[in-house]
Amino acid sequence: MDWCTSKHKTWFNWLLLIMMMIHILMARIIQGSCIEEERKALLQIKASLIDSHVSDVDPLLPTWVDDDGECCDWERVECNKTTGHVINLLFGNITGRLAYDVEDERIWPLNVSLFLPFKELRSLNLSYDLLDNGIVSTGLEKLSSLKNLESLDLEWNYITNGIFPSLGALTSLKVLNLSYNNFEGHFPAHEFEGLENLEVLNIRDINYHGTFLVQGNHHHFYLITLLTSLKALPSLQVLDFSSNLYSSESFPAQGCKNLSRLKRLESISLRSNRVTRSVISCLSSLPSLKILDLSDSALLFGTSFLMQELSRFTHLEELDLSYCNLDSFTYNGTMSTLVHLNLDDNYFNKDDVIRAMAAFPSLRFLSLQSNFINGTLPMEALASLRHLEVLDMSVNRLVGSIPSEISTLTALKAVSFAYNDELNGSLLDLGLCRLKNLQELDLRQNKFGGNLSECLSSLTSLKLFDISYNQLTGTLPPSLFANLTSLKYVDFSHNKFEGSLSFSSFSNHTKLEMVEFISDNDKFEVETEDPKGWVPMFQLKVLVLSNCNLNRLKRRVLPSFLLHQRTLKVLDLSSNSLEMQFPNWLINSNADLEVVSLRNNSISGPIRMPLYRNANTRWLDISDNLMTGTIPHDVGNIFPYIENLNLSQNSLNGPLPWSMGGLSEIHTLDLSHNDFSGEVPEGLLSNCQVLQILRLSNNSLHGEVLSRKFNASQLLVLLLDNNRFTGVLTKEINTEGVFLIMLDISGNLFSGVIPGWITNQTTLNALVIRDNRFEGQFPCGTAFFLFLDISQNNFSGSIPSCLGMYRSHMKHLHLDSNRFTGTIPESFRNLTNLLTLDMGNNKLSGNIPGFLGELSSLRILLLRNTKPLRFLDPGSKSISKSTPCFQ
Repeated sequence: MDWCTSKHKTWFNWLLLIMMMIHILMARIIQGSCIEEERKALLQIKASLIDSHVSDVDPLLPTWVDDDGECCDWERVECNKTTGHVINLLFGNITGRLAYDVEDERIWPLNVSLFLPFKELRSLNLSYDLLDNGIVSTGLEKLSSLKNLESLDLEWNYITNGIFPSLGALTSLKVLNLSYNNFEGHFPAHEFEGLENLEVLNIRDINYHGTFLVQGNHHHFYLITLLTSLKALPSLQVLDFSSNLYSSESFPAQGCKNLSRLKRLESISLRSNRVTRSVISCLSSLPSLKILDLSDSALLFGTSFLMQELSRFTHLEELDLSYCNLDSFTYNGTMSTLVHLNLDDNYFNKDDVIRAMAAFPSLRFLSLQSNFINGTLPMEALASLRHLEVLDMSVNRLVGSIPSEISTLTALKAVSFAYNDELNGSLLDLGLCRLKNLQELDLRQNKFGGNLSECLSSLTSLKLFDISYNQLTGTLPPSLFANLTSLKYVDFSHNKFEGSLSFSSFSNHTKLEMVEFISDNDKFEVETEDPKGWVPMFQLKVLVLSNCNLNRLKRRVLPSFLLHQRTLKVLDLSSNSLEMQFPNWLINSNADLEVVSLRNNSISGPIRMPLYRNANTRWLDISDNLMTGTIPHDVGNIFPYIENLNLSQNSLNGPLPWSMGGLSEIHTLDLSHNDFSGEVPEGLLSNCQVLQILRLSNNSLHGEVLSRKFNASQLLVLLLDNNRFTGVLTKEINTEGVFLIMLDISGNLFSGVIPGWITNQTTLNALVIRDNRFEGQFPCGTAFFLFLDISQNNFSGSIPSCLGMYRSHMKHLHLDSNRFTGTIPESFRNLTNLLTLDMGNNKLSGNIPGFLGELSSLRILLLRNTKPLRFLDPGSKSISKSTPCFQ
């Protein structure tokens, strides 16, 4: 009997186990698995994009593959983790090409019916997708069958008014974004009547392509009329009508009364509009308005009227008046509910602010940024704001120190006095140290001096600590950082600290993301290797330790804690005399690394590229080191989107890789002061269309680099000096849109004549073509040179009189060692700011004109070997050898 019972229990347990396994297996099949019908629909959407004439976008939805049944793992797709149904489709800017960047306005012919299989779809984002009214013709109203669809984003497409009749059918919508489209004519507000659940309506910048009028009004756009026409939206809470530049001079008498029907409207943005008295008066009728954004608007009334009217906004909590050019701020009313006040970039004096602050006793956010407020900190006005959590008085003209009375603002969480330039005094006062709730302290760009108080270590809630660009001195208190374990952002750069900082004091900072120390003297050190083997608990995004004598006592080694970092985006260890080879492992282990600067160290050996393509790297500077060998041939493939590459001042050699000609995003390329040889990759001056600065100076490069047609549409600085380039300068160049500022091709073997496009560059300030084989006459042009050096060539004929047209512009003019003949041009008397004039080693004749002695700014005048030029007596009208400026 016992045996039977035992056997029965055993079989029962086995059966229970099998059922549990089946249940788990079924759960795995159902949970998170893609619905087959929806997977096929997604592939059809991709096919419609590929088949359209925007199919040159590459890569295009690479994770969407036919043999992958788990479409819930595909990019831009979110599924319900329980049912597996698609709930969110994030197709915003799916082509990667913004509508305003597409010259020929190529359209994606999307069929709305492709979305019908997604029965649980909640959100559909089609912004920036090159759509037009084709989606309307395919039956946009069919989306009404998607009963869960709550959010539709069509921002920045080519859609016109034809979409409105269809939108009224989408009764489940709660969020609708129609900003930046081609609407014009009349706003069909009555067609919104079916959207009774709509809570958020964004119609920002709907006048981008034409006139957008409210139906029934043929002369002016009435903002109040728009609001009252939306009274059929009982659930509306947020309206964004910014950047439409419309105003209301008058409005129907019934208008304000009708606004009261928008009982749930809490937030209105009228940013960048023209706002009149009528609008402000009428908005106070909104019973629930809490947030009002009038920033960057033209307020067509006085500030006193504005503040008087705002006292009627009984529920207002947030008010943004930034960039409104307020001329005064006198206010005697009360606004006890206001918690957020932004007055950035306006014009009013300190006394106005002081009088106004008492009216807002519940204020939690106050921004007075960029208002030219001078004098000391207005603590008498701020003292009553006991609920204040954020205080921003940056970019003003405040002077003096931070009063200790700031400690009375015990609720403060964020303080910024940055960019006042004249705030000074010591940070030893205990006022700041008593703000126990402080999370952000920004004091950068001032004149604070002296030592840091150790009491700052008591601010244990501090997340941002920025005291950069001040005059602080002394050593950093040992406990300062060790206790501030909530820190995320630290910047102590550009001060005059001394002593040593042990980086291991950050070891327990789990939230730390950004650290910057750039020393302005040679007395500050950062030690990262003590104690040996410490392991950080942080993952940094930004690390800047420049000119910090990094590990001076540890053989100047690379910080070993970097072995544990995986999220770096910016790394700057420049000017530390680090002795190592190029750390390619660092780029390999930080896939998001965008900026790497190892400039001015002692890095030796060859350049070692990462093991794989790094699409995120934008800036790589390893200049002024001891690197040898060649540039890897596939550098253009390893860093396909690099914008700044600086390998100058090393000992690199060999040819320049042809893959450099494919660097389509390169802005600055500096390979100067090396020993490169061979020719310049042809694509560098033809394919790199955004290249602005190219420095190839002081190498052994050759070839006819400027003889062929090249694209210089973005080029600002071109330095090819001291190489072995040959050939004539091309005349085939389209100068439209060219803004060349500096051109230096000196010390080469160029020949022929100077083409007119060079001297007609109106932006060209410096032209240096010294020591070549140019000949003929130097051409006149429209350029206004500050520095012109055409010496050591074979130019002939008379000195161009047009060089005197530069007047106050020209400061240095070098014409020596050519074959110029004739007299010194009379027009040179206009060069009143000229500092250097060298005309030696030519065949000039006649007298040296006396006006050269009248050029009061002239410091150096060189006329060596210019016989038969004649020097006359001091009493004559010509200059003599005794003239002070003559050398």
